[in-house]
This record gives sequence, C-alpha cells and structure tokens, in this order.
Amino acid sequence: MARRSVLVSYRSMASLTLLMSAFALLAGCGRTAESSEAKALRSRANSLTSLPHVTIVALSDWQGVIKPCGCVEELQRGGIERTAAWLKRLRKSDDSVVVVHAGALLAEDEHAKPGQAAQRRERMAAFAKMIDKLGVDAISVSRDDLLRGGAVARHAIQNGRFPVIATGWKSSISRAISRRVIKTRSGVRVGVFALSARAGATAQLKVVAAKEVKALRAQGAQVIVALSDLSMRASRRIVRAVDGVDVLLLGRVPPKTEPVEEGEIDGGAWVLMPPRHGAYMAKLTLSLNGTGPWLDASAWMPGAEAVAKKRTRRLSADLKRWSGPGQSVATKRSLPFFRRQLRELRRSAKRAA
Repeated sequence: MARRSVLVSYRSMASLTLLMSAFALLAGCGRTAESSEAKALRSRANSLTSLPHVTIVALSDWQGVIKPCGCVEELQRGGIERTAAWLKRLRKSDDSVVVVHAGALLAEDEHAKPGQAAQRRERMAAFAKMIDKLGVDAISVSRDDLLRGGAVARHAIQNGRFPVIATGWKSSISRAISRRVIKTRSGVRVGVFALSARAGATAQLKVVAAKEVKALRAQGAQVIVALSDLSMRASRRIVRAVDGVDVLLLGRVPPKTEPVEEGEIDGGAWVLMPPRHGAYMAKLTLSLNGTGPWLDASAWMPGAEAVAKKRTRRLSADLKRWSGPGQSVATKRSLPFFRRQLRELRRSAKRAA
C-alpha cells in the first residue's frame, strides 16, 4: 500500500520542473541559472513539514469493499486495514494530511441478490464503523449510495460519525453538512465542497461551484477541493469554467477506467481519480511557492526518491515474470498499463538526477 501511495504522482517531477522553469523565465528575464524560487522549493525536500503545505489523500468509490481482490499481484493491494496503517504512518511524518472521498462509499455496483439483505446490512454497518476510525475529513454523499444502496446505506451513513457533505441530498441524510467543510492543516485552510447532479444541470452547477468557491475564499480557504459525483466530462467542464478550484476528485468512475493518480492539470485544477474499492489512494502534496501558485511537491517529500527506486526495481522484475508463458488473459491485458508506469518512473528518475 505504502509503496504506491507515496508516489502516486509519477509525473509530478515533470510538472514541477516545468512550473519552476516558467517562474525562472518570468522572474529572471531569460536567465538560464536556477531561479531563487526553484532553489527555495528544492531546499524544502527535507523540511517540507515545517513549511506551508497540504497533503490531499483521495479515495473514490470504495463501495464498502473491506479488501479488494485483483487478477495480478500488483492489483492485490489496499484494503481498509492497510489503509488505516498507512494513514497512521503518514500522519506521524506529515501534519498536513486531509483525507477525502467521492463516489459510492457503501453501495456496490450490483443490487443485492434475494436473501442477502441481512448480510448486506451488516457489511455496510461494519464498514461505516471502520470509516469512523480512519479520520476522514470529508465524504460527499453519492446518488449511488442513496438510490442503489437504498435504506440500508442511508441508515449506515446517518449513524456514522464521519463528516458528509450532502449537496442536494440533505433531506435524505439529516446529519449531513449541506454545503462545505473547512479544515486547517499545517497552518493551511483547506475548503471542501461537493458537486452533485441533484443540484441541477451542468450549466447550473457551474454557478453553484462558483458560489461555493467564493464562499470558501471568504472564509479563508487557501486550497479548495471539489468532490464530484458527476461524470468525468461534466466535472472537467465545470473546473475549466470556474476559477479557484485547486483539486478535483472524481467519483462514480465507470468500471475498467484507467485511474488518474498523477494529479493531471485541467482548467487550473489538479484532477485525481484513484482506483475503485480502495485498491490504492491518490496522494498529492501541494507546497506554496512564495506568494505564487501551489505546486505539486509530492516527489520532493522525504524518502520519495528511495521509494521510487524500490518501486522501479520491483515493477521491472514483475513485468519480466508477467511477460513469460502461462500467464492469464487478464494479466496479459494489464501489461501495457504497467509498462507505461515503468517508463514514467524511469523518466522521472532521469529528471531528478
């Protein structure tokens, strides 16, 4: 769990380098030497936790799966127990962690089969209690939980202690926060709001999002996170149209969709879409570059280089084994995905050298 979660942003070094290069050109009028901003950011690698920063840990569509299963070893990760242990270790070294979830928290893809109602109720109730202990900062209520999960999911969410945002669904979850959440970590105020189709069509949601951003900024939020229960296309349209969203977490991700864990930039927002069922978490550390924009500093965190080298060696060995004879069809189909990961790891190592 920790190996991949610490370095979910394989392309972050490239993004960081490009951003720092842009600052060097603007501030230095074409100087080729490393800018003062870049030097300052580089010096933070071993002391980031003492400076303004925030680490967003994102999950989506957990669907009440206590331990996911995978067709290949590389996918047999995650599980709520491993997640809890990893978060505990992370919080000991980083005081800025904000944990968020979008999409279906409890409801699985398929409706319950006849005769499984009692088992389903017990599983959801047990999972909700586990979530209480994780220290999640904000969870957006998903239409999948309320419609597909039905009364069982509503009861589990209603009786949980974790903070939930129910934009458009307040009548279904009476204890839910109707609009937004603000958390302060490492001296940084992080505002979180939810996007739900219940609040209107895409055009209306752009207005809703703009109002939420304005309200959160007025309350002192320095970093704003949107938890989306919309389609990927609608979500991206909104963050392109609305200024001020720093991080977009996508929920309700269709099955077999390749996850977006590297913090891709779209419309000025870092977009995250971790795998379903809690298999992996997306982790994005943002650090303030003086008075300038927030930059992705995930690859600069202490220990990141060593973890990347270990990950590269392991993935290279696994790919050799998976490419041999006797492998399943599912394993063979997954090879292009993991080969791209290996190429990104090696490119990032060259840039960092």
